Amino acid sequence: MPAPHATGWFIVSVVLGIASLLAVGLLSAAVSSTARGAAGIGWLLFFPNMFLAGVYLPSEEMSSTMRQIGNFTPLGSALHAVRDSWMGIDPRPEYLGIMAAWALVAGALAARFFRWDKA
Repeated sequence: MPAPHATGWFIVSVVLGIASLLAVGLLSAAVSSTARGAAGIGWLLFFPNMFLAGVYLPSEEMSSTMRQIGNFTPLGSALHAVRDSWMGIDPRPEYLGIMAAWALVAGALAARFFRWDKA
């Protein structure tokens, strides 16, 4: 398997993808009152995110509406950006922007709603 052709863009895409998915996970932990509840919210977000990103069913087989919705998920935009950079194509700025927006908005909401008191 060849190495990514656009290594810099690949690293940026992976880091933004990790940041956006981590922020969504932190938000689920922040709004839940228990660890079990956070895990449940995480699973409820995980499977639709994977489906819409094209992991279970190739996005080419989806309708254009579902494909567009999948592009706005953190995993969908990360998948496209990583795939493009691996093949030597500069990732589309909107995919990087979508991941950055998810990371910033979900991270800010997680910081806002996180409770430091002990359960």
